Parts: sequence; structure tokens; C-alpha cells
Amino acid sequence: MEKYIFGWKAIQDYLKLSRQTIIKMGYPVRKLGETVCADSAELDAHFQTLFREVFYCFSWFFMV
Repeated sequence: MEKYIFGWKAIQDYLKLSRQTIIKMGYPVRKLGETVCADSAELDAHFQTLFREVFYCFSWFFMV
């Protein structure tokens, strides 16, 4: 079931990130007239992708 989040404040509260960071990290946020909205499942999937990329980049550091 899709759960949409409307407005920057609600999206920022959901992700616990600033608006600038959300934009910079490329989170899937869409303009809907005068406001913005985002699908919570897409936000979660994007976070997982970012986490996986960061973990992969630094995994060599932890290899012994």
C-alpha cells in the first residue's frame, strides 16, 4: 500500500534530513502543484540504495 507524504516539513520529519540534503542526495520528491509529495516506499528504497553504496565503498576499509 502506497503512503504519500505531502509537504517539505512532513518529508523532512520522515527522513530526519534537511531539505537541502534531501535534494542533494536525489531522493524521489515530486512537485504537485504548489506543494511536493513523496511515496514513503520510494524514500525507504532510496535510503537502502544509498546505504548499500556507502557500505560497499567503505567495505574495503574493514577487510583484514
